[in-house]
Amino acid sequence: DAGSGIVGILAAKLQEKYLMPSIVFTTDPSDANCLRGSARSVVGFSMIDMLRACSTYLESFGGHEGAAGVKIRRDKIESFKKAAEAYIKRKGFTFNPPDTLYYDLEIKAEDIEETIKNVDMFAPYGNGNPLPVFKVTGFVPTPFNGRNPNPYVKQLAATGIKLSSSHCDALNFEKWDDMKQICGDRPIVFYGTLDTNYFQGKETSQIEFVSYEREAEKRSKVATEIFG
Repeated sequence: DAGSGIVGILAAKLQEKYLMPSIVFTTDPSDANCLRGSARSVVGFSMIDMLRACSTYLESFGGHEGAAGVKIRRDKIESFKKAAEAYIKRKGFTFNPPDTLYYDLEIKAEDIEETIKNVDMFAPYGNGNPLPVFKVTGFVPTPFNGRNPNPYVKQLAATGIKLSSSHCDALNFEKWDDMKQICGDRPIVFYGTLDTNYFQGKETSQIEFVSYEREAEKRSKVATEIFG
């Protein structure tokens, strides 16, 4: 059992990882026979419309296209699941498989600092105005100081990784095992969002990436889409 704040984070992480709508449930603290759920959706699919269509099985619900909260009796979960699947099929919705990556714009690593300034002009970001996703090419890893077995990478906590270049840093909090052997022999292409890190009076442009590839290699399915 998890708190309501945690299930919202989990739902968002699942949606981000699988590029599909998600609902995560936990026990209702006021009624052991019920569950409370937090839902997150993707662009083009209205979560609140689906919940309205399946409301027969819900005790209560509320929210908007991108996110919602629900309360449901435990014995109605399977019926709700079947109704939701039928709604999605009836409406003809299809969702991007996890190996399809969408980005808004391709830039070079050397242009990140200027691009961040332009992105900041359209803040604040959030529901209805998501951060743009960039394909960043030409990232050439440079070694960190220290005695790491692989000087081109730095471990962040248990599973995270950080790489550095002359133009910016790149970090991810899940890909240590996947990337810990990477070296500086070829440039890297990153897919992710851009930000500026402020630490001890120093500003560093950075990419928080969700995927990567080595230059001269081809991704199986990479599509470009401008969300507007």
